[in-house]
Amino acid sequence: MKTKLGLSVGVTAMGIYLLGLFGGYVALLLVVGYVLLAEKDAWLRKAAAKALVLAMMFTLASYAISFLPDVLGVLNSLLNTFEVSFRYYWLTSLANALHGALNICETLLFVYMALKAQNRVDVPVPFVDSLLKHMDTTTAE
Repeated sequence: MKTKLGLSVGVTAMGIYLLGLFGGYVALLLVVGYVLLAEKDAWLRKAAAKALVLAMMFTLASYAISFLPDVLGVLNSLLNTFEVSFRYYWLTSLANALHGALNICETLLFVYMALKAQNRVDVPVPFVDSLLKHMDTTTAE
């Protein structure tokens, strides 16, 4: 099956997943918006929505990991005002390790989903699938 642009549905979904990994939000939002507004293929629409939700979830997880060392830095600055020493450097190292692990997981998941999308195979991601179940991504107006 082909999209309105003449690309196969699988290649389009593959491109969307790779945009989720490498393209940033502007390109991803433009392509996902196009697919949700113009394309009629239900599988492609679901794949586009899944790529966007996954990209947003990985970004949110990254911000959450970064938040704790930042808060402890503010607390350390406040305590230094009263000449109280507070060491939290181990937490920064842990946050860096978690960021590295999160980036590896993100890369592996998006590349795996892109390769599977080429053959129109849906990779189940239970939490994202349950979120998308509540959204109607099956019909174009």
